[in-house]
Amino acid sequence: MTCSRIFLQVMFLLIGNSSYCQEAMCGFQYMLKKNTIADPSIVDKITEVNRTLSQPDDYVISAVARENLFIPVVVHIVKSESDRYISDEAIFSQIQILNRDFNAKNLDLNTVPDEFKPNISNGGIEFCLAVRNDGNSDKAGIIRQYTDVEFFGLNNNLYYTDRGGSTAWDTEKYLNIWVADTGESISGFGSYPGQTEAYRQGVVIHPAYFGENESRRYNLGRVAVHEVGHYLGLNHVWDNNGNCDTDDGVFDTPSQQSSYTGCPQYPQSTCGSNDMFMDFMDYVDDDCMVMFSKGQVARMITVLETFRPGLIQMNGECLSLKENSVEENFFLHPNPIRGIVSVEVSENTASVKQVEIYNSTGKTVFSEKIVFRNKMTFDLSFLPAGIYFFRAGKSSKKIMIL
Repeated sequence: MTCSRIFLQVMFLLIGNSSYCQEAMCGFQYMLKKNTIADPSIVDKITEVNRTLSQPDDYVISAVARENLFIPVVVHIVKSESDRYISDEAIFSQIQILNRDFNAKNLDLNTVPDEFKPNISNGGIEFCLAVRNDGNSDKAGIIRQYTDVEFFGLNNNLYYTDRGGSTAWDTEKYLNIWVADTGESISGFGSYPGQTEAYRQGVVIHPAYFGENESRRYNLGRVAVHEVGHYLGLNHVWDNNGNCDTDDGVFDTPSQQSSYTGCPQYPQSTCGSNDMFMDFMDYVDDDCMVMFSKGQVARMITVLETFRPGLIQMNGECLSLKENSVEENFFLHPNPIRGIVSVEVSENTASVKQVEIYNSTGKTVFSEKIVFRNKMTFDLSFLPAGIYFFRAGKSSKKIMIL
């Protein structure tokens, strides 16, 4: 892509496309325009990013033939009283959705037209639940922050705990995903490399569209897939000014005049070729966006190696997610306790388990399905003294509260 086409691409991002204001859609262009007004030098920064990411075709072959890169994820649930409750299980599921779709393991890939099947990526990027050692225990990357703020929109208060939001873990080492009310018109947005300050680098998703949900169009957790694509350097596939003279900077995604919504019938043609509207970086419904191209994955790997190298150098600060709740032995200490009990699992893994606590008469006094991980603490100070049984999955331990 020439320098002039790079400049046109950046300028079109700032101008935006008014069609997506009609209902909740990606707020990438909104946020980019807002940031550029505050700091005009962002145009130059993004132009340089795009120049760096322009890769020859043979780069794709090496990029998709390597071992997967792992990205540790921190999820901030910033919830007001009116927001949808997001369970640990839903967070676990959203990370699984990212892994499925970024690695071409989604069953609906069979809907890709024969024309584009050679373009389907082989994967190369995986996501895992972050864990951070604070000296006393390992904190999993699930932050729950209750707030009096009903609506954040694009407000910077989201990134500050003392302003009702949630402060990021080190954005050079973790992918931070905030789940918070972005308003009726924005389903989410992801920060492009160079687009904003470090403390705001990450992805924001409206709670109505996080994970599998009951929304009409975006109900399969693919808003996060789309926004993480932006975070890793992908543009919308129709990145042009309506005249077919710019593109998204990826050689194997055809030039496309405008976005698609709903679930179009194939083929649809603009700019002299059939459009790859079933790509994750278009605006079609979740059940109709099904693929990344090889060139897109190569571009994202380049971003990780060039602009976000700290994400892939975490040295074990990440939990492997088990799809099935495999039973493993766990340990409780101290025992007896006076309020706080530590739970440890021998493996550095995480799985969804039903955790229950029974009293000596068999009555359930605590029950919740959570991401059960290698090190956790539970505050049981709400329970009176006595003998209890702590159960995780099918395994249980006796515990005494003094």
